[in-house]
Amino acid sequence: MKFKSRTIRELAQMICGDFKPEESFFQYRSSSKLTEFFQDCDTEYRHDGTSRKPWVEGVLEKIIAEPQANTHTHSETFIKVIKVLMDKNDPFNESFERKHALQLILPWFSGHHHATNLYCSSNTTGAKEPIVECRLTRL
Repeated sequence: MKFKSRTIRELAQMICGDFKPEESFFQYRSSSKLTEFFQDCDTEYRHDGTSRKPWVEGVLEKIIAEPQANTHTHSETFIKVIKVLMDKNDPFNESFERKHALQLILPWFSGHHHATNLYCSSNTTGAKEPIVECRLTRL
C-alpha cells in the first residue's frame, strides 16, 4: 500500500510532536523518545541522531513497505504505530479520549475500500477498546 508523501510527513510530525506545545495534541519526542516510541511498536528502529522528522519519515516508508496480509490491509507494524500514537494513556493537552488527536488523523480514514480497525488501550482496565473503525483514503 502506498501513501502520499504529504501523509507520511504529517504522520511523522505527529510522532515527533513538532507542534507548538500549547497547540499540540501529541507529545514532543526527543531522539531517545523516538527510539522508545518505535520500541513500543515492537520494532528495532533506533534514532541515529540525524534530523528527527526526516528520520521518522524514512522509518515510516520502510514500515509501509512491509508485507501485508492482502492489498486491503496495512502491515501489523503500521497498525502498531497508529495504536501507540493514539494510546489513551498518552494524552497531551486533552482528555484520554484523544478526540482532538483523532480529528487530525480521521481525514485519512473515510470512504475508501481499504478498511482498518484502530484500537487504544483503556486507561482503566487495560482492555482493548475500538476507538474508530474507518477506511484509509490518503494513499
